[in-house]
Amino acid sequence: MKKNIAWVLCFVLLIGLLVTPAMAAYKVTFDLGGGEFTEKPADYKVDNDTIYVVSEDTAAYFVTKDVKAPTRSGYTFKGWKLGDYVIEDDTYQITGDVTLTAIWESNGSSDIPSGSGSSGAAKTPVKTRTPGPTSFLDVHTSDWFYNDVMWASAQGLMVGYGNGYFGPNDPVTRAVLIQVLYNMSDDVVEEITDKYTDVKATDWYAAAATWALQNGFGGRNATVFGADDVLTREQTMVILYAYAKGTPATADLSVFEDADSISAGALEAVTWAVSKDIMRGMANGKLEPLATTTRAQLAALLHRIDTKA
Repeated sequence: MKKNIAWVLCFVLLIGLLVTPAMAAYKVTFDLGGGEFTEKPADYKVDNDTIYVVSEDTAAYFVTKDVKAPTRSGYTFKGWKLGDYVIEDDTYQITGDVTLTAIWESNGSSDIPSGSGSSGAAKTPVKTRTPGPTSFLDVHTSDWFYNDVMWASAQGLMVGYGNGYFGPNDPVTRAVLIQVLYNMSDDVVEEITDKYTDVKATDWYAAAATWALQNGFGGRNATVFGADDVLTREQTMVILYAYAKGTPATADLSVFEDADSISAGALEAVTWAVSKDIMRGMANGKLEPLATTTRAQLAALLHRIDTKA
């Protein structure tokens, strides 16, 4: 009996070694925005303007530089974006079907601002907002932030990562917040600032950083923007306070047991935000001013500001 079991186990093991599991094929769709490919990458099966990645091995790190730049009459190709994420590296990890959207620049204008930024010195960005998805894999109708995220997506302000996910619990950086606020405004930047030592004219958030500086807010200090700074809830309120041109207000912060943890420099902004019902307490009844602002929270904040405008 034991010998029979051993033979069966050996047979199963042998079959497992001989049979190679089928590799999934991920579909990468290219939104060329009026452009066209002049040369297709040889490593992928191509159907018109859609590339079907043949295996997970290939898809794991999609080599964007292997995709020859498309062309469009009167425009310069500037790169690819997925939803509100601009791909800046030569490779991008893919875990499912995605859509890459071409970024074009024409006569000094760029269509990056859909949740990202604009580029080029002394150039005027064309500010367009394209509505995002009507659903996300990680956003459900039962979530407290569902309506806020759907609003932000419909407005073309926060449209997710282009792979079906929104990332509601992901942190918000300074560059993302300033870019979204710039997109919400009617202003257009014509020349990129040289006052920030860490902002190049080609950075996707350059126009937004310049706009914020011109309006007296946004940067870490007068010479450093700090694009990758992860913002706390109180830091976010300081920026929103300046953006909304808020004025000193009163609010009973004593209802929050951690009110004394609000930094002195943020107290006026936080008080204003609470008084306007823009900033609310967390589920635990605390304000948590030093906690990280999440993408879901940002969508909610923007929705409330828009509603109360």
